[in-house]
Amino acid sequence: MLTRPLEYIHNLIKPRTNDYKITYLLFAVVITIFEFLLQSISTPHNSMVYFISILSGIVLAIAPWIGHLGDFFYILLFVFIDIFYCSKSCYLPLFGVFLIAVVWIICKHSFKAILLLISISILETTISENSVERIVSEVILITIVMGVGFSFRVLTDRENTYIKKLAILRQESASAEASIRKELAIHLHDTIAKDLARLSILSQNLAATHPDLADEVEPLITIPQDASNYLRHMIMRLNIQSTNPSLIRAIKESTAMLRSRDITLHSDVITNIDNQLPRNTIITTSLFIREAATNVLKYGQSGSKAELYIDLDESEVSLMMSNQIGDNLIQNKFTGGFGLVNLQSQIENEGGRMSFVSTGKQWIINATMPIAEISKGN
Repeated sequence: MLTRPLEYIHNLIKPRTNDYKITYLLFAVVITIFEFLLQSISTPHNSMVYFISILSGIVLAIAPWIGHLGDFFYILLFVFIDIFYCSKSCYLPLFGVFLIAVVWIICKHSFKAILLLISISILETTISENSVERIVSEVILITIVMGVGFSFRVLTDRENTYIKKLAILRQESASAEASIRKELAIHLHDTIAKDLARLSILSQNLAATHPDLADEVEPLITIPQDASNYLRHMIMRLNIQSTNPSLIRAIKESTAMLRSRDITLHSDVITNIDNQLPRNTIITTSLFIREAATNVLKYGQSGSKAELYIDLDESEVSLMMSNQIGDNLIQNKFTGGFGLVNLQSQIENEGGRMSFVSTGKQWIINATMPIAEISKGN
């Protein structure tokens, strides 16, 4: 029951934007200054008129801070002054009412603005000594004010339309970029990556069946493997950049991957870590998690547990992955993904540090990366 009254009150006192606040303030200053100049010429000794001019300027300057309520306060003050004190003494506060009418028209409260202008015109005509001349001047003033108001309204509507179109174009551009990245990653994976893998496997088989050619065939094994590692990194970054990067998603995907070998990934991660890191840092740390998990998949003991720790302070993020080394390893080198050496080079290029060691029973991978919106490696 109270929702609608409270909403009405909220809208009534909702402050206007900074542009309106500045406009009201400038009008208040200009009106007060010119009113002082006019009063100095006509009635320089009437201190009450100076007080009223200052009061009107202050109320007009404050009005946008309390929204429609401030407008009503100024209008009531103007009407009170106009009726009870100095309809002939203060000339310019009427322009404050005109400003409010223009603002109402811009804000699409045209009916209220027209009603305000007509009411003020009737008031001015009623208290005027020459009603005919006053009616003519009021009609001219209403026409000018409404013309200015609707002109600004058209310009404002066009600006808002352009802003909306620009936002839509930016969104469509981002979607197109993400789609292109995703399609490129798929094509690279389905064509070049598979061809490199096939070439390396055929070369390994050739070296196994013809040991005398092993030395000559060795480049045909290592070169495709190195190229594949770099290509996998490119595909991974394309996939990550095609969507919003997420450490939490990288951990979930790595957990699912390790589950295929009955390896449980236990992670100790700060809550809402994605909201505490810039995009570039998330991309690199996600790459670390995926590559470290790939290393666990390759060397880990089936049925064991892997540990992932992520610590965060003001300037850097620290990561560690550890796991037990199994007896039956996955021999295909293409499970190595990007490769720990290449990952280390990538992290160091971005100003971080990385180390990895095998103790015979356990693999430990450590990395520390600076938190920076634009890493040095990019």
